[in-house]
Amino acid sequence: RRAFAGLGFALPLLFLGWAGAAAKELGQPVDFYTGRSIVTGTDMRQRATGFRTCLEDVLVKTTGDQRLLQDPRVKALGATAGDLVEHHEYFDRMSDLPVHDEQGTNDRPYYLTCVFDQAKLDGVLSTLGHKAWTGIRTPLTLIMAVHGFGKAGILASDGDFYPDMRIALNYAEGRYGMTVRLPSEWALAANKITVDGMAAAPIESLTRVAQRSGGALPLLGT
Repeated sequence: RRAFAGLGFALPLLFLGWAGAAAKELGQPVDFYTGRSIVTGTDMRQRATGFRTCLEDVLVKTTGDQRLLQDPRVKALGATAGDLVEHHEYFDRMSDLPVHDEQGTNDRPYYLTCVFDQAKLDGVLSTLGHKAWTGIRTPLTLIMAVHGFGKAGILASDGDFYPDMRIALNYAEGRYGMTVRLPSEWALAANKITVDGMAAAPIESLTRVAQRSGGALPLLGT
């Protein structure tokens, strides 16, 4: 019933601008009316930007419609996103690291978590011609061909082919309120799904791969 094509663009979001493996990481909030972004400091420098980013995420998460991000009305709402926030809190991503430089004091990276007022947000959705998608969201299995860096393959739940993308997918599915799984290398091989032939593979074979991998339907991408 819903076409949710936005997951593919979310994969690069794994690279969040902080390369330190020691930084604390939080998963995306499960609640549809809660969003999370990364900001610098807990003062007002980036709070408005964080509120706007969280609002955009929550609008997409509650509706399943990534096209809202291109709606000029949504872009205008970003300026007053704070008016819709019921509660917000910060989490220091470097809380386990000793203070050692400017980034360790004023410029520490924080997770900003925003809980939006449900009634207010539902009202915003109504003005945008949408309503919250509260029904069951069909779990998907992403069968994605990846080309680059001199190699090509299908992203799998196991193996050593681009494991960072698996982490990025986990981030994206939580960010947009979807359940998305990856096929195992065994499921792909058993159903003869290859990077060159996946586009022409029978839907029956793709569906078997999806169902054996925790999803109800396959979602193909490149």
